[in-house]
Amino acid sequence: MRLFLVAGVAAAFFASACQPARPAAPSAEAIAAESGKLTDYLNAEFEEELAMSPMALTQLGRKEQYDKLDDFSEADVQKQLDWRKQSVVDMKAQINPAALNSDAQTSWDIWELELQRSETRAKWLRHAYVFGYGGPHTDIPNFLITYHKVDTPTDMDAYIARLSELARAMDQLTERAK
Repeated sequence: MRLFLVAGVAAAFFASACQPARPAAPSAEAIAAESGKLTDYLNAEFEEELAMSPMALTQLGRKEQYDKLDDFSEADVQKQLDWRKQSVVDMKAQINPAALNSDAQTSWDIWELELQRSETRAKWLRHAYVFGYGGPHTDIPNFLITYHKVDTPTDMDAYIARLSELARAMDQLTERAK
């Protein structure tokens, strides 16, 4: 009986010795550093994404590109989808998800989810009513009235420039509706 017990212990020892070593869990400092790296990455990506939407900048109270409206073309939808795909690829190449705290892991998951949502929206791009309830024919004028503040003469010049962009925007939207 004793021989079986010694043999069993020896077999368990050798079996565990043959297992590959598990990597050590990241230290608290490594987790904080990697989580900070992800936050910095996503902040930079958010700024890049905002730069593609003058109207989103305005809605956030910022006056960069204050004289422009968004690009409403299908080509721009594809350009933004390609950008988002590359952003997720870059995130996965630069950040180790195993070394993130729970808040950073949530941010990671949301960024990946936004890509999935963008891909799904792109599949159905030509299936939506462009000029339905709450469409751009009412949203763009509402945006100009609600968000484009005129505090200076330069702001008024930007407002007039935006008004001159209405024809382009509506042409792009009409093309999508067709």
